[in-house]
Amino acid sequence: MISIVICALCGAIYSSWTSQQSKESSLRELNNRLVEKVPCVYAVNDVPEGDIVNAEDVEERAVLFSKMPQDALTSRNLCIGRVCHHALFAGQIVSQHDFGTNCGAYPPIRSHRKSPAVSHK
Repeated sequence: MISIVICALCGAIYSSWTSQQSKESSLRELNNRLVEKVPCVYAVNDVPEGDIVNAEDVEERAVLFSKMPQDALTSRNLCIGRVCHHALFAGQIVSQHDFGTNCGAYPPIRSHRKSPAVSHK
């Protein structure tokens, strides 16, 4: 009877220890992720509302994951050729919000800034 109690106690202690080790491992992974640098798109030039974003208007910079806004774009390709629904200012982080609700779903068909939209009729 005593051996059963000892085995149960040892099992509970081991389970608690492995659970703690798992939590510490997860916490280490989270801390590593927060100090990891990830790409983030910044505006280099001012782009007025309604204009198209050109390649020279944006650049990718490495920023800490913990400092990057949740809706920030991580690739220039997601905004080049898109029409701004909100003006972009030099130095700001470019986000999905700047291009309306359908960011990336159906980019407008335009070749460069100030050109009219191509119509497919």
